[in-house]
Amino acid sequence: MTPLGVAVIGAGRMGANHARVLSSMQRTELRAVCDRDPPLAARVAEACAGSVPVNSVDQVIGRDDIHAVVIASPTAAHCDLAVRCMDAGLHVLVEKPMASTVSECERMMAASQAAERRLMVGHIERFNPSVMQLKAFLDEGLVGNVYYVETVRSGPFPRRLYGSKDGVVIDLAVHDLDLVNFLFDEIAQVYAHHITTGVAESQGAQDIYCRVMLRTQAGLLGN
Repeated sequence: MTPLGVAVIGAGRMGANHARVLSSMQRTELRAVCDRDPPLAARVAEACAGSVPVNSVDQVIGRDDIHAVVIASPTAAHCDLAVRCMDAGLHVLVEKPMASTVSECERMMAASQAAERRLMVGHIERFNPSVMQLKAFLDEGLVGNVYYVETVRSGPFPRRLYGSKDGVVIDLAVHDLDLVNFLFDEIAQVYAHHITTGVAESQGAQDIYCRVMLRTQAGLLGN
């Protein structure tokens, strides 16, 4: 089977992780690492045998040996990058969150359908061994009737979000909301409050805490 040629766009923490994993897979070949920071792209590419550093998406789109891309850039750039790549005939795996707004997500899905290219979102928590085991227990009916679910997720504010408008909701809460959809049922209602504050000098307010109440279509309640 011909290996799938892949490029990673965005060589930050998550992009470097994707590059490392892709370079170790038998059915894929990591062929390029793209980032606007040349030393960063070079450092990540050097750690992944067979890949080359590039500094422009045009250098990815213009290659006929690249069939798919992983987009691990800042969230605000997801939509434009994904649409460009799909329009050029490339399949796309985009890091979570899919995009900054609902309209951007809809634009990406429309581009996927029009170009007949795969569009996937990297909700990595679905593949957490504990989550996968819980999913198996639920599917087999071993847990019994579930009426309420509660999740708690916390951590230090990451430096990669400094200067962006993203905070705890778009960085972390998307995991828990996606897991409720994945494990139980589609969310039908959401009610939320959040606390915002500046986390660095000369930076605007970002959400640092959020409390969400939800209800699924089947009536499961969550917090």
